[in-house]
Amino acid sequence: MRKLIIAGLLAICLVTAPALSADTDWVAKSDEHAQVVLEVLARFSPESAASIGIEGLDEEITDLGEGIYERGLAASHELLAELRRREAAETHP
Repeated sequence: MRKLIIAGLLAICLVTAPALSADTDWVAKSDEHAQVVLEVLARFSPESAASIGIEGLDEEITDLGEGIYERGLAASHELLAELRRREAAETHP
């Protein structure tokens, strides 16, 4: 009986392993999309970039120069367009 239970559990693991692998693909894809958003955030707030996982901006400071609002708005529009393009190309439900 014990061997039958072990064989059954092994069969379940073998059948579900490919499905679990496929399910984790969306996580990597989601991380790629999130990275684009984080990079835009880091561009406008480099001091806090490390706290959101972006490295290499320790020496940078926030640029509050002329046109900061317009530059931020333009970057947001570009980001939104990129995310919409990615969404349109997405094949995973």
